[in-house]
Amino acid sequence: VAYGFGDASGAGAGSGIEFMGKTRLRFGVWCSEISEQSSNYRELLNLVLGMEARYESGRLRGVEVFLFTDNAVAEGAYYKGSAVSKHLHELILRLRKIEMMGEMILHVIHVSGKRMIKSGIDGLSRGDTHEGVAVGKRMLEFVGLHLSADKRSHTFLHWVTKMWPEKNCGNLTLLEHN
Repeated sequence: VAYGFGDASGAGAGSGIEFMGKTRLRFGVWCSEISEQSSNYRELLNLVLGMEARYESGRLRGVEVFLFTDNAVAEGAYYKGSAVSKHLHELILRLRKIEMMGEMILHVIHVSGKRMIKSGIDGLSRGDTHEGVAVGKRMLEFVGLHLSADKRSHTFLHWVTKMWPEKNCGNLTLLEHN
């Protein structure tokens, strides 16, 4: 399993992927032609370029990749499999091709911009290499996939209990995994 983040700004882009205990980062500035494109295009292009680089290195063959973005359009277009914009549609096809050719399972997952900032990838897109994963923190620290819903949100259990129709469904029992 590999975990990655990607973020783009108007001037640059950054991405990182963690696989087998090693984190590999990419960052740089856009040429003026790309800088003038929409933010949705830049965000998705950044994810595509990062995955193409990983695919070409041969390191991710047969791996399940969880790729995090703070761009909901990129996530939505990926799962829809297409986009109205010809340019975004072409990027989606490139991602799907990487997934097939690399025999990967790829998940594109939207996360909040706050998580992107904390991970350091937001700063990386601006050339800042002094925080988050760039200084050695693990990708999973910023996504909480290993946590149950009640651990990720302190209000979740209260909300479920409040909404539970006890009269119709009986008592609610919290099951825990050890």
